Amino acid sequence: MTASDIAPFGAHRSTLPHEGGLREVFAAFATGVTVVAATDPRTGRPFGFTTGSFTSVALDPPLILLSVEHAHPVWPRVREHRHWCVNVLAEQHTAATDPGGGFPAPGWSRSPHGAPVLDGALAWLECSLEAEHRTGDRRIVVARVVHLDTHAPGRPLVRFRNRRGTFKE
Repeated sequence: MTASDIAPFGAHRSTLPHEGGLREVFAAFATGVTVVAATDPRTGRPFGFTTGSFTSVALDPPLILLSVEHAHPVWPRVREHRHWCVNVLAEQHTAATDPGGGFPAPGWSRSPHGAPVLDGALAWLECSLEAEHRTGDRRIVVARVVHLDTHAPGRPLVRFRNRRGTFKE
């Protein structure tokens, strides 16, 4: 990058933060896609939801963070479980959509505490709830990682400008 690549201050439009503008800016940030999943004790089947709001918090103790809408219909069901998995999706999961309680992948296995690990996921983290904070229209979920593994080779599923795809190295 050279000095001529950097726009002078004020050269771009600027607006006060509003929902539409925030969505546009956040969509310009490429993020990985994950599925947060638990197992229904009545049916033994997995359920979950997709999210790109996932990041590491600490290595010691091992903590991660999720951001979930207050009104999300599936998070309260996941929260009821002592253990659940965050699955890092691969490019072959492009068709995965928020299942609203369903499950976006045909194959899965169980983590050490029985949470769903998606077939073909690049990695998974089995977690338990550490803390939950209500802020704005979201819940900030901090979870302790109790088991993890890299699961399959491949390229990540990425969300950018409200589209899902992958990238070439």
